[in-house]
Amino acid sequence: MDFSHGTPCWMQVEFNDLESGTEFFRRTAGWEIPPGDPNLGGYALASVSGQPVSGIWPIPKEEATPDRIDVWLTVSDIHEALESMRNKGSQVLLMDAEEV
Repeated sequence: MDFSHGTPCWMQVEFNDLESGTEFFRRTAGWEIPPGDPNLGGYALASVSGQPVSGIWPIPKEEATPDRIDVWLTVSDIHEALESMRNKGSQVLLMDAEEV
């Protein structure tokens, strides 16, 4: 897949009620979601037409947190994007991938 600057390229989705959450994305977005891998805490890869679009998994019952959807955006230059964000008052709290 080719993603242009500013377009979503990945999602991470966590649900307290995994069955209800996965059914929502199946109906509204046409996601294909296989059963989660118990060895990975129930993590599953959702896809559309065979292309992965999101990681999805249950929030552990002992964690009292709301459902969460993280959307990852494509940028053409990560250093430029981070500088632009910082100049507008944003701060990087966590880097998921390569440190820059």
